[in-house]
Amino acid sequence: MRFQEHVLVNEKINLNYPIDNEGKMGDIYFAYFRVEGIPFEFEAFEWTAKEAGDDMEIPEGIRYVWEIEFKPSERKWKTVPASPEYDEFEEPIDPYTLEASTGVSAMKVFSGVATSLKKFLKRQKPDIFFFSAKEPKRMRAYDRFSKMIPKLTNYKMKTGKDTSGDKVYTFYQKGVKIK
Repeated sequence: MRFQEHVLVNEKINLNYPIDNEGKMGDIYFAYFRVEGIPFEFEAFEWTAKEAGDDMEIPEGIRYVWEIEFKPSERKWKTVPASPEYDEFEEPIDPYTLEASTGVSAMKVFSGVATSLKKFLKRQKPDIFFFSAKEPKRMRAYDRFSKMIPKLTNYKMKTGKDTSGDKVYTFYQKGVKIK
């Protein structure tokens, strides 16, 4: 799997963005990074195919699926955390806002997400992973971001809607057979 710099909306995504910490605890993979002092988190949750199968098509033989979330962290760390269980935190920030309230560059955030994704794929080698977007503004940004993933990895993409109407971006290893 080969990652390279990729241009998205007239800026380059840095695929070697500094990550504060990354690892796996139980069935959760995590990576934390900061953009202009604001902490962000990338988390991947491992689901059994049965748990994930309500909203998505899971090919036979696939046992696990990874759901990915990335967002501003709900806490600001005073120090780089050793793990999610031992975070030292200050006041919370709204985890569902991005550029509007944090004032940081969306391109830098996606650089952190892309670097975290690169590390996650190298470490976990998932057959299937997915993320979703609720709001139209996020859908437009995720549409652009998600199109670069098949170009830079060994994954193909399929989009759809879940039962709540969120747009779901699902990525399958190229060898996985889907309908």
